Amino acid sequence: MLSRENIIRIVVSVNIVSWLLLLGLNLITLLQGYDKTTFGVPIAIRGLLLNLFLILVFFYFKARSEEERGSSFVDQLVRLLDVGWVLALISIVLRFADFFFDQFLHDRSAQMILLFYHIHIGLVTLFLTQTFFVWKKFILYQRSRRLQLTWQIFEYALLASLFFNFFQLDSSDALFYIILIPLSLLGIITAFNLKWVAYLDVRDKWKAILLTFLIGLFCAYFFWNLSTYARDTEIVTNLIQSVYILALFVFVGGYSVLGCAVLLFNLPTSVVFEQKIEELLDFQRLTQTFQAKENETQVYETLLQSTSKASDADAAWLIVANENRQITNVLTKNIQKQQALATEKKIVKELKYTAQSPISENIRKGLLDGIIDDMNYQSVLLVPLIFQDKLHGTLGLLKTQKDGFTTDNVELISTFARMTGVAIENFRLVSKVIENERYQESLNIARKVQQKLLPDHFDDNNYFEISAFSQSGDEVGGDYYDIFQISDSRVILIIGDVSGKGTSAAFHMAQMKGIFHSLVELHPPPHRFLALANNALSRCLDKDQFITASVFMIDSEKGVIHHARGGHCLAIYYSNETQSSSLLQNKGMGLGLLRRPDYIKHVTTKTHSYQSGDWLILYTDGILEARNADGDEFGEQRLLTFTDTHTGLSTTHFIDAFWDYFRHFCGESEQQDDYTIVAVRFL
Repeated sequence: MLSRENIIRIVVSVNIVSWLLLLGLNLITLLQGYDKTTFGVPIAIRGLLLNLFLILVFFYFKARSEEERGSSFVDQLVRLLDVGWVLALISIVLRFADFFFDQFLHDRSAQMILLFYHIHIGLVTLFLTQTFFVWKKFILYQRSRRLQLTWQIFEYALLASLFFNFFQLDSSDALFYIILIPLSLLGIITAFNLKWVAYLDVRDKWKAILLTFLIGLFCAYFFWNLSTYARDTEIVTNLIQSVYILALFVFVGGYSVLGCAVLLFNLPTSVVFEQKIEELLDFQRLTQTFQAKENETQVYETLLQSTSKASDADAAWLIVANENRQITNVLTKNIQKQQALATEKKIVKELKYTAQSPISENIRKGLLDGIIDDMNYQSVLLVPLIFQDKLHGTLGLLKTQKDGFTTDNVELISTFARMTGVAIENFRLVSKVIENERYQESLNIARKVQQKLLPDHFDDNNYFEISAFSQSGDEVGGDYYDIFQISDSRVILIIGDVSGKGTSAAFHMAQMKGIFHSLVELHPPPHRFLALANNALSRCLDKDQFITASVFMIDSEKGVIHHARGGHCLAIYYSNETQSSSLLQNKGMGLGLLRRPDYIKHVTTKTHSYQSGDWLILYTDGILEARNADGDEFGEQRLLTFTDTHTGLSTTHFIDAFWDYFRHFCGESEQQDDYTIVAVRFL
């Protein structure tokens, strides 16, 4: 069987042969003076050879483009420009040789013109085809189904236009434009997709502007070159009369122009965008400082640097106090400690600040005279470091211009301050726990608290019975399940799993419960429920954490289950009619993995009818991934088989029987993750 490399060699060889045959046939036609405008066998053969050459080049670059992965947009433009330089240089050398023979040697033969022109056919085809597939990658970045379909129509229509090379249509023919104009318009329509531009920073956008402009110039140069050759009667195969080539010119050139224009229009917003990115990075650095369990002073320094940078403050201070309101630490930037203390005291008195919420105000002229004389500060922002009504300190920022702090500044810095307040409280709590050797006791308390977050029983109803069991892999865990009655005949059943385990997972599990309790009051459909939850959780989850969840709305009146899956394990459904279990298939992405509004595109609600005697089994991945002493995973198949053989029990006995079976499988193996299972039997 031929390897991919051998196939490529064969394609290249056939390509070269078809080009040489086309050149030879055109030379013969030129020497014999054959009437090349008459439809006949020579025209058909020329069209066949030309199309063979164009198609082989097309599919060669198509295969190459599918192999290339992972390159940045700018890198792809640079590589394309490198190819353009080489091809343009060859073209310029040929044009110079043509000029030299004509002006100095007066030996510009028809055969030489035809040879130079055929070399240009190869150069133009290579440039246009490679650029076509680079633009294709750019256009189909973050593509929708509709865009994918439009592109396929354009690509197939472009290849279909090769058929007209057999007739060698003239630009004076109406049919020529009837074909060319719709094809060109379709290409321009697809060219309006430039989502990739938004993912470039300012520097890359400037590079991309220059590169796309130069690529557009190459396109214009090659078109001019073919146009000048088209005026020579010696050329037999006129590429300018090819609908395929002209459509490629329109598409490649049009996308270059659109790319330059969109890049230029996006430059003003790029600075703001990068500023927001920098703020997010500051936020991440602050979060990492907390996660690294650094001491309080390091957290304070990180907060002061991040907030000063984010707000572009001219001076800043951070005053930290203990539980007795005694100052324990003062950090400053571009202001002396005594000046910071005196400034805050004076401003607090002037503004009657109660340290309950952030405040941003203009400073009355002369207010700081005698305290700070070297700079004329005109606006101030004071933000308290509060956690659960405990004031840990105050963050102060000064600027020399009036109204220096925007609403965005206040919100961002307030978020930093709240996080720092939480961190300070955590540091102090952990210190107390360590000092009093009660760390284990506090974790036991946390475990009991978490257990209260999960329902300890389920209310009876006439439609189904439900039982559940959960066991944490650590003192506390991140598994969550709950049920909500939203009407007489409808309930929402939820199961979720926070990535990781321990206190961090438990903390986010508590957040998840609060968010889900709030959202259930809105009665959204399951996929919308997950989208709203993703939006809320994205604001509080750490960057490296996510949550999987599944939501089931059981409508007992209609006898249906509406379910959506956010990356969670596939639920098991047992059909009493078929006496067998299967996995409820549904696509979905975990909460917090995609922190953008278009997350909703990645979850769907599916509807499934149920009958009396059917079962619904929910679980977390800790059960599937549990291993026995031999290293074998429990897996889905064992759970399916167990369900098939135990549906004659009540849900309570089903859960008890399952845990006996599960513990027997695991034996003495150490528990690595949280275990949770929920069983629903429809009456």
